Order: sequence, then C-alpha cells, then structure tokens
Amino acid sequence: MAKAALNMMTRTAGLEYILDGIYMTSVDTANFEKVIRGFDAPLSEADGAARVIHPVFHGISLKEEENPYFAVFLKDFKAFPW
Repeated sequence: MAKAALNMMTRTAGLEYILDGIYMTSVDTANFEKVIRGFDAPLSEADGAARVIHPVFHGISLKEEENPYFAVFLKDFKAFPW
C-alpha cells in the first residue's frame, strides 16, 4: 500500500475507531537497516521500532488535558500534514 493510501485510510478509519476508544495511527519507519548487500540504510532497526512504539508511550504519558495521536500519519515522531 502506498503512503498516500495508508494516510487516507488512517484518517478516515481513525475517525470511526476513536468512537470506540481505539486510537489508530500510521507510522513512517523510514529506511532502516536490513541485511542487504551493498545497501547502507541511515537508521537502525531499533530506530524503526522506536518510531512504531512512540505513539503508545506518547499516549501513556499525556496529561489529562492533552489528546493522544489518532487518525494521523506520523513521520519523524510528529503528525505529518497532508
């Protein structure tokens, strides 16, 4: 699935899921390191995993008046405007 399609699915389905208390987000993990000869990725697998788990920890650590991420596409740990 292309990033644009994933973004649109997240934005539309995320608005429906929030009614049931489900916080749907999409995350761009960027290019992370894999075992491919001749390819030097700029990020490690640990960084890719950190990008995926970030919305969970962000939601846990929020103050009561703050809102968790939902129905957004996250790039570099921030909601990406499309």
